[in-house]
Amino acid sequence: MTKYRFYSLLLITLTSLLAMAQRKGGKVKNKVVKPAIEVITPGQKLYQSMLSSTAKVMFIDSMVVDKENFISHIPLSVEMGSIAHYSSFFQTEKGKEGGVYENELKTTRYFAIADSVSPQGILMSDKLGNEWSKPRRINEIGYEYQSANFPFLLPDGNTMFFAAKGEHSVGGYDIFVTKKNYDNGQFYQPENYGLPFNSSANEYLIAFDEINSLGYLVSDRYQENNKVCIYIFVPTAQRESLENEGMSDADLKKLADIKSIQDTWKFGDRIQALKRLERISNKNKSTEATAAFRFVVNDSVIYTHLLQFSSPQSQQLFMELQKLEKEYAAYREDLDKMQGTIHQGSKQTKRQVLQYEEKMDDLQTRIQLLAKEIRNIENKSYR
Repeated sequence: MTKYRFYSLLLITLTSLLAMAQRKGGKVKNKVVKPAIEVITPGQKLYQSMLSSTAKVMFIDSMVVDKENFISHIPLSVEMGSIAHYSSFFQTEKGKEGGVYENELKTTRYFAIADSVSPQGILMSDKLGNEWSKPRRINEIGYEYQSANFPFLLPDGNTMFFAAKGEHSVGGYDIFVTKKNYDNGQFYQPENYGLPFNSSANEYLIAFDEINSLGYLVSDRYQENNKVCIYIFVPTAQRESLENEGMSDADLKKLADIKSIQDTWKFGDRIQALKRLERISNKNKSTEATAAFRFVVNDSVIYTHLLQFSSPQSQQLFMELQKLEKEYAAYREDLDKMQGTIHQGSKQTKRQVLQYEEKMDDLQTRIQLLAKEIRNIENKSYR
């Protein structure tokens, strides 16, 4: 056999073996693996769309508590109404996971529960005389807001917050807000309350204490099972976003996700906010809700409870009076501390003292005029 013929046979043999390997699925060469396409969920798209408008909020403190009784750890002023779990409020096993909000006057209730034909939603009931009206479902909160829960109303009686899952949520439960239409009494289409109040985790409740300028957000982000974190923050009169702060995307995302509450302390006076938190905590420990106040209507009539006022108008005005009086007391306390150091000659302290005194003069005038207006309304009922 010639050398040429030997190499020809060898080449034919190798070619045959290669063809057999290919037919049997043998690996001949490395396949080109296409990169996996990242799937972005609707929640992630919503998060990205809201990121630039993340609210500028100072979180002053936080505490981790058991999920089943987190409401007991929120020191809400009695003037803001009350929040409770459905089962404890109504003393029943029904609706164990539902939340209840009742206004300070105990004349309106909002609560979450499912019935025999509908999934869980928000219902409301009003007190008519000594009886409560039949609960009606707030149908404006549609079924796309799944498992709606933990309603909370501002003292205006028109702005409601609640938690819900569904297509409008970033993650699990998100916080939503809606307002009542003055003309027909119905609520508008709810809106997602945005970042940093919502996340890819669950946010169960948001509550506001307008008298003490504090807010409470309940979330299970970064928590183990059956635990939640209560973030305590300072609400702002108008929502201010971080869009124009010149932050990098990474820093903006950290604030949106509340990676560190300490990063937010630059957005306000944390020390003063902590003092307000301490005051309300101490007050709630030492004061019963019925221990009310003393409001002199005339020489023979003194009120000690809101229900003694003759009309909703005077009740509302008196609640405003209480806010002004507490604001005045807070200024008075801070001013006393500043005057103790004014001898040091700080020009800034002196200017601040003057500003506080002017503010207190204005508050005192408003308090006197409002108290007079309330007395005039009430005295007419005795004529």
